[in-house]
Amino acid sequence: MTILALDTSGAACSVALRDRAGRLLAHRFQALARGHAELLMPMLRAAMEEAAVGFADLALIAVTTGPGSFTGIRVGLAAARGLAVASGVPIRRSGTGGRCWWRSTAGAAISSSRASPPI
Repeated sequence: MTILALDTSGAACSVALRDRAGRLLAHRFQALARGHAELLMPMLRAAMEEAAVGFADLALIAVTTGPGSFTGIRVGLAAARGLAVASGVPIRRSGTGGRCWWRSTAGAAISSSRASPPI
């Protein structure tokens, strides 16, 4: 079970993949003010290749929903929604302050009663 996290809400674009035990499998990060839409999918592909993870291996897609740049948030949500529709993987949203749950217990975020509702 693998969790994919996307963050395009701020002045950076990032992608991370973790397993249920919380081990970081791969990540990409690029500081930038603009260009999230052009950078996100190539970053995602590179991280998935590095981790040897396919869409069938994903259990959850997590995406930040702000606060942050309106356009950046839309880029992340649109990408997450497109991936979810194509793969059948559920999405969970997280505020930018919610990055803490990602670092602490990636697996628990899936089953936690405090997890945000699906998008």
